[in-house]
Amino acid sequence: MPQGIIVLAVAPNFCLAASGTSINSPLVLGERNVTPNAQILWDYNAFSRQLTLVRTGSHPLVATAPNCGANTKVVLNEVSSSNPLQQWELLLAAGGTTIDCVGCPGQCLDVEAAVYKAGTPIILYPRHSGNNQIWNFLSVTQAEVEAAF
Repeated sequence: MPQGIIVLAVAPNFCLAASGTSINSPLVLGERNVTPNAQILWDYNAFSRQLTLVRTGSHPLVATAPNCGANTKVVLNEVSSSNPLQQWELLLAAGGTTIDCVGCPGQCLDVEAAVYKAGTPIILYPRHSGNNQIWNFLSVTQAEVEAAF
């Protein structure tokens, strides 16, 4: 899949973002036109099932569920190819897709408490396909990615 921005279907001015670009930075809801590009551009690899933050410099960082507990805050971590808590499956849902954790069956990325404002934590939560769990992937070209950095 190409690189892009993952927007919340019900509120497309909000997107999946990293609160920083270092290990253990929590994932949060970001504003598309305000949050720095280095914190909102993602690459989804269907083979490895990893959701990687597109950034310049050092090692790639991927979306990681630290454990399978409901309400667990999702963070960035270094790639571990065999870690199912870093593997995500995009499942079709009405109006978009849910992003389900392979290592935690039935749980997906969720905007905590359905609060649609910048900085709201992204958590792992049992899939109910509510508006706070439905995302859309907006592709960007390589030129747009390079221009962003």
